[in-house]
Amino acid sequence: MTIFDINTAETNKIAGPIFERIASGEWVVAELWHHKKDGSQFPIEVHAGPIKIKGRNYALGFDRDITSRRLAEEADNIYRDHIDQLNRELTSKSSELAAANAELETFNYSVSHDMRGRLTRISGYCQILLEDDMVPDPQVKSYIGRIH
Repeated sequence: MTIFDINTAETNKIAGPIFERIASGEWVVAELWHHKKDGSQFPIEVHAGPIKIKGRNYALGFDRDITSRRLAEEADNIYRDHIDQLNRELTSKSSELAAANAELETFNYSVSHDMRGRLTRISGYCQILLEDDMVPDPQVKSYIGRIH
């Protein structure tokens, strides 16, 4: 079998330019596809370049099956996509939480403002009762003191 027999059709489409680069003296590294005996395809990494033996020019190539590397890259991409999705969800939840906190802060300010006026008036009335000795009972005076 020739190299063109084990190359896939897609690899054969780009093999010509690769051979031209090798013929011009360049070492080439490329990821291509080959056929197995059963006709299925598998990815390879090719390192090829020119060599001279006894005055004759040859192309020397080393093909390495990179199926496991491709599977690992695909798994990495799946994990990366999942992490990106989780980050988008986290960013969304963070924005929602910031909006809820801002709303809660506004509510707290409003309640605090409304309560401050009422509590100031109650405190003022208690102070009047305590200062004018309008309450002779010490137990009641103690309660008013706590309120104040």
